[in-house]
Amino acid sequence: MVAAGALALWGGAAFAASPPPPSASALPLVAIKATAKGQALADAPVEVFLLGPVRGTQSPVGYGTTNAQGQAFLRFVPTPGELSQANSNNGNLSFSVIVLDKGTTPDVVSFTRHIGSVAGAGIAPAFVLAQGGTPHPWSQGSSTFASRDGEPILSASPQETCIYRYEVDGTSASYTTVGELHNARDSTATFTYGQNSDSSIEVGYSVTGDSNWSSDGNITISNSQSASVGLTRNSSQWYDAGYQLKSEFSYERLYYYNVCVGYSPYYQAEATQWDGGILVGNNVSGNDGKPNQYVTQVAAGGKFTRSSNAAWRYSGAVSPGWGVTLSAQSGFSTYVTEHWLMSGFTQDLYGNNNFPTQSQIIYAY
Repeated sequence: MVAAGALALWGGAAFAASPPPPSASALPLVAIKATAKGQALADAPVEVFLLGPVRGTQSPVGYGTTNAQGQAFLRFVPTPGELSQANSNNGNLSFSVIVLDKGTTPDVVSFTRHIGSVAGAGIAPAFVLAQGGTPHPWSQGSSTFASRDGEPILSASPQETCIYRYEVDGTSASYTTVGELHNARDSTATFTYGQNSDSSIEVGYSVTGDSNWSSDGNITISNSQSASVGLTRNSSQWYDAGYQLKSEFSYERLYYYNVCVGYSPYYQAEATQWDGGILVGNNVSGNDGKPNQYVTQVAAGGKFTRSSNAAWRYSGAVSPGWGVTLSAQSGFSTYVTEHWLMSGFTQDLYGNNNFPTQSQIIYAY
């Protein structure tokens, strides 16, 4: 049994739930804060699951309760297999956290944490931090819970027998929007989705598993393989036009259940890996040929390449099945790029909400 106000590793080792000191060995990988009706939700049972490609029945990697401030922390000790999973996902691990209140259906949120690429994955360190980055001692906005009715469902210390478990209930391989490409009158445009590229894909939540889906957060799916896809179009193919581009990802529907009376089962739909491929999707040419206040010009023979900052989040990026539609967003980076080469005369490039160096969509004219 876990002491009240602590979050423990699966296996029973408890840790204090107050914020740990700011040292490299003590900063938490997962931290949540639960609120109810604007107040801290104390003594609420918490369970932490690791998401990703699943085999067999999965139990929590940590569980415990919130303290008087509604806070709970988990110092995560990854196994060699989990380190390998992080390495294949650009150093990212994705989690789903359950907080139980008086209602019969748990409050759930999912998110990704970067733990870094770990050499020698056969040895599990006590704690892994983002290499070259700043760890976040608190989860950001999506990991703050708002309880429906403000009271724990059971006692402050959950029994090991009364925990949720999940298993795979369905799989799908579905093309997902990863960006869009617009081309001008006399130019060539190229989109590349390459090695180490990242996409943030929504996680769906449903009580029935086939309808009434809602969002419980986003997780990051990365490409750590030596593979890339791309598409190039010239003005004879696309003239003042733009299209969404799609690549294939694998998805799973997870079934969560609890053997104890009073806990409702539920389902999640989540992406697990990038599969490759690239297809042309919806025509999104409505704003092409209509320069706005964010217009810039590129001379004949000139080039422009975008390789940083976030791209647009597409609300209907993928429908992997089971009646759910999920959003997705890919960031411009060294590995997700758009490139234009202007031919015969000066061309316009302009953004949807900023200049082309910063905007989430780039149009051409």
